[in-house]
Amino acid sequence: MEGTDFSEWLELNIGKSFVVLLNEFVNNGRISPIQSAKMIENYIESCSEVLNRHVKSGRKLKCEGTISYYNCIEGKWDLVIKDLVIFGKSLGRVKSKYVKVSGKEVKDIIRIGGKKR
Repeated sequence: MEGTDFSEWLELNIGKSFVVLLNEFVNNGRISPIQSAKMIENYIESCSEVLNRHVKSGRKLKCEGTISYYNCIEGKWDLVIKDLVIFGKSLGRVKSKYVKVSGKEVKDIIRIGGKKR
C-alpha cells in the first residue's frame, strides 16, 4: 500500500462528517490536534484494510449497456450506463435499469508480460 493516496476516504460523506466532528472536539478542547490527526490516520487505515479484506480482485465480468452520460474532471470519471446487463460465472445474469460508475484514471501504465494494460 506504500505510495498510494487514501485521502479519498475523507471525501466520503462519513469521512467529511468525521472530520467535522473531530474539529468540534478540538475547538472545544476535548481532544488535541495531535489526537485528531491520529484518529484520521486510523480511520484511513481501517477503511483501506476493510476494503482489501472484503473485495477480491480477479473477478471477470462482461457488461452490455448504453452509456447515457459521461464526464471527466481532473482524472475522475463518472459514467451512467442504462439498460445494463452484467454477466459473470458465479453471478449469472444481472439486469439494471441504470448504473452510475465512478473511477479514477491510472497515472502510470502497468506492464504485465510486456503488454500495456
